This record gives sequence, C-alpha cells and structure tokens, in this order.
Amino acid sequence: RAEALGATAVIALATLPVSLTECPPSPSLELEKVFGAVSYDASSGRVSTAITLSVSNVGSADLEQLQLSDDLVASFGAGSDVEVLSVTATGGLTPNPSYTGAVPNALLLSGADTLAAGAQASVTLTVDFAVQLPAGTECPVTVTYENAARAEALGATAVIALATLP
Repeated sequence: RAEALGATAVIALATLPVSLTECPPSPSLELEKVFGAVSYDASSGRVSTAITLSVSNVGSADLEQLQLSDDLVASFGAGSDVEVLSVTATGGLTPNPSYTGAVPNALLLSGADTLAAGAQASVTLTVDFAVQLPAGTECPVTVTYENAARAEALGATAVIALATLP
C-alpha cells in the first residue's frame, strides 16, 4: 500500500495457484449399529439383546483418541433399569470398565485408542432392560425402541448411527 499527501491509496492483489498432487492425510470415520436377537422374559418383563457398534476409518490418516458413546437410558427410558452384562471389543479397542449405558458413564472406550487408516473395529455389548408399558396396555403388543450411538476422534467429524429395536 502506498500513500502520499493528496494521493489515493492503491492496493495490489495477486493470486497464487498451488497445485497439489496429493492431499494431506485426513481422518474420517463411519459407524454402524446393529441389534442382535431379542430375548423377552414375560415373567420379569425384561428384554436382553446384544448391540454391535462397528467403526471404520475410511480416511487416509489414523484416528486418534477414538471414542464411542451410547446412552441406553435415553433410548429405553429412565425407569428401564438398564443393566450392561458385558462389553467386548475387537481391533485393538479398549473398553471402558466404567461403562453403564447412562450418562455420565456412557463412553464405551478408554479414549486413548487409535484406529489405523483403512482399519475396522467393533464393540459388542450385551444389555438387559425392563420394558415399560403404559397402564392399560393389552398384549400382545410390539414396542419399538430407537437408539443412537456416536463416534468421534481427534480431527474427525463426529458421526451418529441409529438402530431400531423392534
């Protein structure tokens, strides 16, 4: 910028084209959620099922500080008495031993895991919960639950997977 007494200021603008032959590595993730077979005990009014969360690194960089979360109480109801019977993981993921399926313990992983570019891993949890029917509900009846899980990692956009339990 040049200025002189009584002169008009002038700005010069230039563009710099940069051709990239390769893009820098970037993390990207996908999440899929599937319910397993459902078992219902009419005498106790409780349902048991397995839930599998499969996470894939579809990016070109490792996913660091990978975390999965699933708030089961939000899906099955506050009075559902959700009980997490087991949590197992594959692909080098480390389950969070404090996971209960309810906030503040709805994080499934330790938070220190890394998932390599192109890799896939999964977490399977077996849960048991009480079915809550409105007063006066006549059976047989089908109760449907929608459940959402979230996956996130350092530098990657968080994703949510929905599944329906018929």
